[in-house]
Amino acid sequence: MGELRDALNLKLAQCEVVGQAEDYIGDLEDQLASTNLAHKEMTEQFEAKIKELQARIYRKECRSVSMLTEKYDELSSEYEKLKEDQRPSIRTELERRYEEIRYRLNTALDKIHEYELKEYNAHLERQFQTQTDIIEALKRKLIEVGFKSLHAFADQKSFADLVHKLSEHEDIEVIEDGLNDYIKSVDRETGRLAESIAYIVKCASKIRMVSPIAPLEISTTHHKICPYNSVDSSGKWLSNSSEDISPDSEGTDWSVKRKTLKEVQCGDGLEQRTASSKNA
Repeated sequence: MGELRDALNLKLAQCEVVGQAEDYIGDLEDQLASTNLAHKEMTEQFEAKIKELQARIYRKECRSVSMLTEKYDELSSEYEKLKEDQRPSIRTELERRYEEIRYRLNTALDKIHEYELKEYNAHLERQFQTQTDIIEALKRKLIEVGFKSLHAFADQKSFADLVHKLSEHEDIEVIEDGLNDYIKSVDRETGRLAESIAYIVKCASKIRMVSPIAPLEISTTHHKICPYNSVDSSGKWLSNSSEDISPDSEGTDWSVKRKTLKEVQCGDGLEQRTASSKNA
């Protein structure tokens, strides 16, 4: 029984403490709300003051900027007036020299540029003209070579026809005249072969004209009698001529004489050809 009373008393005491605590919490909440409200009002007051101060500062700065701008403009105008007063209307000597030197430099640069362009154009023109001349020279050379080839072919054909035509004649003078006429009608380079053939024909005609007849060689229309030699009983050489001739000595002397005569005649002709070639 006593314990129950104590427990009840304790419970009542706890309830009183809880009620006092709730009252205290309520008081604290009221104080907090009032404090927040006061803080909010103070914040709004501070913000209003700050805005007012910012506006004042901005207006002050604007006035200062405008004043400084006006003062700067005033000083600038005064400075320009001072410059105009101190400097004459004509530019100073230094400025004049500077402008003159700049003008001369620009003029010189323009002239140099024009000169370089002219030189480059002239170089290109010379190069083009040189290439054109080379091409024209090559064209002329090709045409000349073609004409020379055609001319040489025609000359060879005409010379071959002439040789075939002259081979039908037996008269040496006609052959020589034909070859000489052909040599005169063509240039020296083309007429070398004809000249050589004419020289051979000339040598042959000279040999034929001046070659002596063998001793006791009788030529007729129907037969030919040649000299002969024999040996009699006494051991002497006999022949059909009026003298005793040894076959070895006569034959050797005759062949040597004919050979020497041919060499002399051909040598004279060769010397004449050499001299004519040197003169040409």
